[in-house]
Amino acid sequence: MKNKTLTLVSLIISLIGISLLFLIAKTSNPEELTISEILSNTEDHLGKEITTQGTIIKATYKENINFLNIKDNSSKLLIVFFDDPKIQLKKNNIIKVTGKLQFYESKLEILASEIDCIKCS
Repeated sequence: MKNKTLTLVSLIISLIGISLLFLIAKTSNPEELTISEILSNTEDHLGKEITTQGTIIKATYKENINFLNIKDNSSKLLIVFFDDPKIQLKKNNIIKVTGKLQFYESKLEILASEIDCIKCS
């Protein structure tokens, strides 16, 4: 009787643990949005980690900070990052960006934590 009870309790605890791990994994990935979705629902995403992609229309590199202006079909967004990029990103490259959506000096931007090149020349 003790072995059956112990096995049942172990099974229940294991299932609860697996369910919690699944829930954590599902909610820990940043939401992937188009630039248009970000701009139309800014308040919903402000301060959160999000992912978007777009084509670079302007790249500015300075000593301590870098800026990328990207666009999708009809909308534009500013990307800011401080690290030196692995590759020199330039106009017409298509990138995927993950970072925190924020306002800085009244301008909406993504403070990038990760930038991946989808199509770079």
